Amino acid sequence: MQTYPVAGPGMLDPMWFNTVRHGQHSAEVAADGSVTVNGVALRLCRGAPAAGTAVRVWLNGSGFFVCATHEEIEREAQAWHDAEAAKTEERRLQLNALRADAEAFNGRIVLPVRWDVGIKDVLSGLSETSWGDGRSKEP
Repeated sequence: MQTYPVAGPGMLDPMWFNTVRHGQHSAEVAADGSVTVNGVALRLCRGAPAAGTAVRVWLNGSGFFVCATHEEIEREAQAWHDAEAAKTEERRLQLNALRADAEAFNGRIVLPVRWDVGIKDVLSGLSETSWGDGRSKEP
């Protein structure tokens, strides 16, 4: 994603900084190459987008204000969402293949008793009235 560095005035109001240091803030590039966030004009340092372009401004991990266009951010978010959906689908297919293998294996086992490959929920024995090894303190 293409980000553009943004510079503020020499002295920032601490209250303003505290309100904008979290999250992304919508703004629009002015004709003079500046963006206004909560009443404070910030100027784009280099390679500014065209005037009238909608941007979002945020404080990056290095402690600098940067901005990017709404379209670029949405494109990046969509690409991330698509990648996550592909990972989820791949994981689902993997688990389905493992389940099919387990069912095929379990189908080949011949036992003379009825059995089920489930998980039996039991108490751990670690309650306030136990000795910690499954025995109860109470008689």
